[in-house]
Amino acid sequence: MKIVNKIILTGLFIVMLFLSSLQNYLFMKELLISGFVMLVAFALQSVSDTKNKKTKIYLKINTNNN
Repeated sequence: MKIVNKIILTGLFIVMLFLSSLQNYLFMKELLISGFVMLVAFALQSVSDTKNKKTKIYLKINTNNN
């Protein structure tokens, strides 16, 4: 899952740079801001996914012991 996220992020970044080189400065700035927001959202999602997996594993171990 992490590999897929990295591929998506790099693809979005390449498209973002390509589009920003074609358009004027104002559009480039908006695109960079939106791209940065998307990167932060993906990072938060991946962090929350790993935390959820850890808690699920922890709960499974606890229920098996009881």
